Amino acid sequence: MIRYLLSGFLLCCIISCEEPDLNGSDVLPSSDQPGVYTDTLGLSVRTITEDSLIGSSISSPFFLGSMNDAAIGKTEASFYTQVRLGSSLTNGFKTSTIIDSVVLNLAYKANYGDSTSLHHVSVYELGAPMNSSKDYYTTQDFQLSDNNESIGNKTFSPNQLDSILIGDSKQPFLRIPMRKNFGIRFKEHYIRNPKTFSDNAFFITYFKGIYVTDQAAGDGSILTLNQNSTLNALIFYYRDTITDTISKSYSFLINGNCSRNNRFKHQYNSTVFDSINPSTLYIQSMAGLKTFIKFPGLMNLNASHAVSINKAELVVKLATGTSSPLINHSTLFIYAPDSLGHNTLIADVFELNGFVGGTYSDGEYKFNIARHLQRILNGKIKNYGIYLRAETNYPLNPFRTLLMGPNNIKMNLTYTLQKK
Repeated sequence: MIRYLLSGFLLCCIISCEEPDLNGSDVLPSSDQPGVYTDTLGLSVRTITEDSLIGSSISSPFFLGSMNDAAIGKTEASFYTQVRLGSSLTNGFKTSTIIDSVVLNLAYKANYGDSTSLHHVSVYELGAPMNSSKDYYTTQDFQLSDNNESIGNKTFSPNQLDSILIGDSKQPFLRIPMRKNFGIRFKEHYIRNPKTFSDNAFFITYFKGIYVTDQAAGDGSILTLNQNSTLNALIFYYRDTITDTISKSYSFLINGNCSRNNRFKHQYNSTVFDSINPSTLYIQSMAGLKTFIKFPGLMNLNASHAVSINKAELVVKLATGTSSPLINHSTLFIYAPDSLGHNTLIADVFELNGFVGGTYSDGEYKFNIARHLQRILNGKIKNYGIYLRAETNYPLNPFRTLLMGPNNIKMNLTYTLQKK
C-alpha cells in the first residue's frame, strides 16, 4: 500500500509538472476556435483472463467452494493457512488425557451463488511450511503431507442465518469435524516433545498448516469466510481421564499472524473469449476475467490539429443474466496495461476522490478517463488500451459481471483545438 501511495504521489507530481493546461493557454483563443467538438471514439473490445493476484494478503477474505456458472464456466476456491498456538498449553495433555473431539471453526461472511447447494469440504495437513514474510499468488499450490489423506470432512448446505451459541454470544460459523486419530496424534506428540507446543516457531515446524478445499453439487456457490474472526480456530475438546466428567478445550488460532493463501482454479466456456463480435463481455473476481478495451482511432484526433480533451466518458451497460443470486459488482476499476500487459494505474485515479467513477447505477457503469487519453495524445504514454477489472491487487469478493458487447459501449468525447 505504501508503494502505491508513493507511486501515486510521484505520478501526480509528474503530471502537474509536465502536462499542459488543457483548458487554458494551450487552447486556441475564443476568437480563433472553431468550437467545442463532441465525438464517439471507436473501440475494440474483448474478454481476457486476469493476472494472478496476491492471495496471501491479510486484507483478503478466505474463499471456499465451487460454482458452475452457465455464462462463464466453473470456478473453484480453496485456501491454505497456518495454525498457531493460543494460550499456554503447559501441562495441557497427559498420558491419561482422553480426546473427545476436534473441530475446525470458520466464521461465515457471505455466500455467492445457489445457497441450497450441497458442499463437500475436506481438510488436509500441509507437508511443507509457508513463509509469513513472502507474498503468494492465487496460482500457488503447497505440498500436502505424505499420506495425502484428509484429516477432516463435512457435507452441508451453508446457512448463515442459523446462529450457534458460544457462551453468551451467537454467530453463525462453519464447524468441520476432524478425525479422532488426528487429535490423538497431537496428544501423543505433545507427551513425547512438549517443547514443540511452547513456542510458535517450534509449533509450525511440527504442524505446518492446513489446506481446506470444497466441491459443491449442482450450480454450487462460493463462500466468503471472515479471515480474521476470533471464531476461527482448531479446537480440541478433551478430558483429563476417562472417568472425568469435566470437559476442557484448547484453541489453536487462525488469525492475522498466520501465513495464508487463497487458491483459485477456473475452467471457462470457449464462448467467453469470442474476439470477433462478442455479444457479451465478462468481468470476474478471484483472478478471473477482465475486459480489454482498445482505442484504435484515438490518434486520428490529432491528425490535422492537436486537441485538448475536456471530457472522456466511457459508458458500459449491464447485460442480461446478471441477477440474484449472481449479482454484479457494485464498482469496477480501470487500469492500463504496460508494455508487458501488467495492470498499472491511470492518471485519472489521482484526481478528486471518486472522479474516475466506476460505480454501478441505473444499469450501467461510467468512467472518466480524460487525463489518460490526453497523455496518450501528447505522447507521454503508449496507447495500450485499458482494462475493466473487478478488484485491486488482492481478491475482495467472488462476484462476476456480464456487460453488453461493443455495440453498446460508448466513449463520449468533448474536446477543443490546441494552438499550432
